[in-house]
This record gives sequence, C-alpha cells and structure tokens, in this order.
Amino acid sequence: DDAVQAAYAAFGMSRIDALLAELVFDSADAGQLVGMRASADTEARMMTFVNDHLTVDFGLHADGRTIVGQIDPVVDVPVDIEREDGSSIDVAVDEFGRFRVAVPAGPMRLRVHQLLVTPWIER
Repeated sequence: DDAVQAAYAAFGMSRIDALLAELVFDSADAGQLVGMRASADTEARMMTFVNDHLTVDFGLHADGRTIVGQIDPVVDVPVDIEREDGSSIDVAVDEFGRFRVAVPAGPMRLRVHQLLVTPWIER
C-alpha cells in the first residue's frame, strides 16, 4: 500500500509546475513602486495569481483573517485554503466565482483542485 501511495504522489508531483500560479500583482509591492503611503492597519492587500487555466484575484483584509476573492473563469471543482500544518479549509464559491472565507493566522495557499495552486502566502 505504501509503495502504491508513493507512486501516486510522485505522479501527482509531475503536474505541479502546470498548476502553480504566478503572482502577477501584489498591492504590497505596488505601493512601494509608486510611492504611495498607506497604513497596513487600514488597507487590504490585493493580489492576483494566474496560470494557463485560471486567474485568481483576492484581498487579504486588514483584520488578518478574512479573504475575499474571485476565480475566473468559474469552475465546478473543489477550492480550499491549505495551511502550513497540513489542514485545509473548504471555500464556497458562488456562480460568479466569488468567495469569502475566514482563516487563522499563518502561512497559507489557495488550491483550485486539478487546476491551480498559489505559492505560500504570508500575511
């Protein structure tokens, strides 16, 4: 059983490059580039990730727990937030690809199963 599970895991890893999304916009960096002054306590951090399959826009709210976003195009597959400790939080996505979820503090990444995974995000 262990050998079979390891083989399945190795095969799945061959697709990781196709699934990994690229960060194409991060408001934390954009503010520095244009010389904007903003308080980290009052601003949401906006980010955009893309790969060959999807675009994901989402904001990390100043409360440090709330994530609001949108997946384009809309897909009918499970979406979750993976945490560094190996746990995950299911994300409900509406018919327009929008979602809102509260997550505990700590590194996380968004996974749209079989289509996209973001790099680890630190808030």
